[in-house]
Amino acid sequence: MKKLLVIALSLFLLWGCDDSESNEKVCSPECSEWQTCSDGACVLTEGKCETNTNCNTGFECNLESHNCVEIPVCDPTCEEWQTCNDGACVLTEGKCETNDSCTEENAICDLTTHECRVLTCNETLTPSGITDVEACSAINSKGCWSNDDCEEGQRCENVGGEYELACCVDGLRGCKAPGESCSSEFDCDSSLCLNRNEGEYFCSKICEVNTDCPEGFECADMYFFFACALPKQEQ
Repeated sequence: MKKLLVIALSLFLLWGCDDSESNEKVCSPECSEWQTCSDGACVLTEGKCETNTNCNTGFECNLESHNCVEIPVCDPTCEEWQTCNDGACVLTEGKCETNDSCTEENAICDLTTHECRVLTCNETLTPSGITDVEACSAINSKGCWSNDDCEEGQRCENVGGEYELACCVDGLRGCKAPGESCSSEFDCDSSLCLNRNEGEYFCSKICEVNTDCPEGFECADMYFFFACALPKQEQ
């Protein structure tokens, strides 16, 4: 009888230890194709990647195959404002190479920083492009002596052909103040670049009295208007 009990107990223990059952934990949700389920947690499968940090130097993670692939090298090396993309140098986002890369009004490409910046005055001395006008009324404008005669956002510019004709046109005004040297109307915030005594040209402005002018200049009769100029020298 005792022997039968031992046999029965042994059979029970064998039946309770079913090799078909596993104690391994299941991952939920299921792991991605590039991952392996390990003890209930999804871990990166050996040889796969999820970010560039999983790859060696000179390689990057291809997020479609999740394999590390060699990074194409640009030869010659790209400029500081460019990015190497698949072996070709392309313009880095937010950078520029020409003014055409800039979309804002009055913006230019600063070739020092290779970033677009908006001009507040006519640094580039760019004319309006309007020429050979015979009368200001032909371009729905009016005549002027200086920028004082024009609306905000306009400047007084010679748009004539064979004969000079100053009209108000849209555009940035010059950057230089009265008393600073100039070579053309585009230099001056007044559009008046005048000389006297056959000497150097200076930015000027319309005036009424000497105190309207910078130090060393006087309010002089320039035939058609009074403007700041250097004192007249005796011949």
